[in-house]
Amino acid sequence: MRLSLRIGGALLALCFLHGVARAEVELPDVFADHMVVQRDEPVPVWGRARAGARLRVELAGRVAQAVADETGRWTATLPALAAGGPHQLRVSGDGERVLENVMAGDVWLCSGQSNMNFRMAPNPPWSEGVLDWENEIAAATVPGLRIFEVITEADHRPREDAHGRWSVSSPETVRYMSGVAYYFARRVHEAEGVPVGVIVAARGATGIRSWMSREALERFPALRPALAAEDRKIAQSAAALAEAEARLPGYREAYLRALATHGKIPSPPEPYQNYQYKPARLYNAMVAPLARTPVRGFVWYQGEGDSRAAEQYG
Repeated sequence: MRLSLRIGGALLALCFLHGVARAEVELPDVFADHMVVQRDEPVPVWGRARAGARLRVELAGRVAQAVADETGRWTATLPALAAGGPHQLRVSGDGERVLENVMAGDVWLCSGQSNMNFRMAPNPPWSEGVLDWENEIAAATVPGLRIFEVITEADHRPREDAHGRWSVSSPETVRYMSGVAYYFARRVHEAEGVPVGVIVAARGATGIRSWMSREALERFPALRPALAAEDRKIAQSAAALAEAEARLPGYREAYLRALATHGKIPSPPEPYQNYQYKPARLYNAMVAPLARTPVRGFVWYQGEGDSRAAEQYG
């Protein structure tokens, strides 16, 4: 009897803790301190909470509400906001999340391979950094310029959330930033006079197939055998896939730590060799989750990875 009571009490405690955890308001990484939302466009905000929870979202005096569905997912859309800030974004329900230093301005998604991923500071033996990199980085204190670095990941299924972090442009934060994205964003910021946020999703030595959706790739008959072969490999790799997925939290922490300390950027865990370079892999993990994020436009810098298939690339 005592054992049953103890087990029952333990289970009740676990259920209670699980309920508390699910009741907390959860937001994707793209919603964080220092973020930029696209000006003059409705602002969607989404996340997870307890099923049926009522959410209230407030930004710069604008309010929207939502109810979490049976899976806990919810979306609220705020009215458009003119350029400016800083603002506070508050999401409240059973719990509360408050994001500070949020700006409204122009958001650009920058993607591609090594030229887009070319860092401001030297990255030996791969690059020597941008021209006059020490002085360029020293002059990088630009409060109106924000960067969201998407952690390099791959998946054979489209994900809901992209992982990464927002940071304000400074000598400490731009060292590992994409040089192309930095100079582009700085020029736009100076020309337009509004805050600018750049979302950088890039990976060196990648072909365009990795950055395309499965649906887009299936329009090309010549690619269907490769897609079918990958499907068979995925079906045979359940254990390896589970092991790689279990390592993702530690990998993400190491990636962000490397950005903060200017250490060596780690490579993502893979269930088998070259998994991340296969068709649709990077799109699924690094681009598809951003589809609901309003942006002003896109910057694409890629092509060398397909230099031997130029006709097909076109």
